[in-house]
Amino acid sequence: MVHRSLLRRLKVGTKHLLDHIRPYFLLTGISPIPGYTARQFGSLIHREASVRGRLGLCEPAWFQMNRGAFCRNIRVPGKHFCYVGEDSSLLDRTVRSHTMVFDGAILEGRECPARGITVSVDLEGNTASSCDGSAGEREVQREAAERARIIHSIFQDLGLRTVWYVVGSLFEDREMKSLCEEIMDDPNIEIGWHTQNHINYFDADEDAVKRDMECADTIRHRYSLDMTAMAFPYNAVGYVEEVIANGFTKLRGYVGQYSLPFTVDFGMFLFCGTTLYLGPHTVAASRRALSAIKGGSNIFLHPVDWIGCDLDPLRHALESLRATFNQAES
Repeated sequence: MVHRSLLRRLKVGTKHLLDHIRPYFLLTGISPIPGYTARQFGSLIHREASVRGRLGLCEPAWFQMNRGAFCRNIRVPGKHFCYVGEDSSLLDRTVRSHTMVFDGAILEGRECPARGITVSVDLEGNTASSCDGSAGEREVQREAAERARIIHSIFQDLGLRTVWYVVGSLFEDREMKSLCEEIMDDPNIEIGWHTQNHINYFDADEDAVKRDMECADTIRHRYSLDMTAMAFPYNAVGYVEEVIANGFTKLRGYVGQYSLPFTVDFGMFLFCGTTLYLGPHTVAASRRALSAIKGGSNIFLHPVDWIGCDLDPLRHALESLRATFNQAES
């Protein structure tokens, strides 16, 4: 178990580092030439760069235009989307606000006014962990459920409203099923979707996404849930049009190269930009960072990351946040 715990901590630490520095521009952030195609890792157009020829999206699910960029012709098929920053030029029009471009729509968004803090929990158990053998998987699942129950009790003690994004397979998991029932019975918890098996929407094909949406609909009907919120595993946003067509109107993940530290209303859906991740090794830094944020904030955590860790720092951080910010409505 020690070996698996070290692997899990290494994985969480590496993911946090990558999420923090967002190195994609170092790998693929070149000024595109006419006919340029965005490929692996995603890509972006630098400030004041221009594309006068065709711009096509190939991989993965996003392309980002920074402030002052210009693009005359863009094709956004299938699972892809383009995020356009403020004060750019797209298709001979000036973009003044955050904009999403899909295959069939161009949606201009507006930053929502200060909404206080939204706290979300990704309940994923061992679906995102490195486990070998059924016995090890069950042990991680039991420990993740135990951590989640304690975290739930902290939220209850503090009177916090939260969104729990649940991996669909956990509703029938023998270690997690009772926990899922407990959080569904809590009126201060909104249940959201975290895919059926923690799939990466960057890598998924259309059939996999269709099956995942069917699983979400099954969970809705089985447990009489509205379930209009979805958090993309790994924050890998993709197939946005399909997702909102299947009833999801509040999405959480990254847009392009970085995370938007606020919530943007795109009309057809809200995009909850992730402000901070509360993990065992980031909670102190996150607490300091949040104290300087004046507007709305979206923070999230994984109970599985807290296996074997002291939860007091998390409790103290949440107590501090409660005293500093107004709690946002779900």
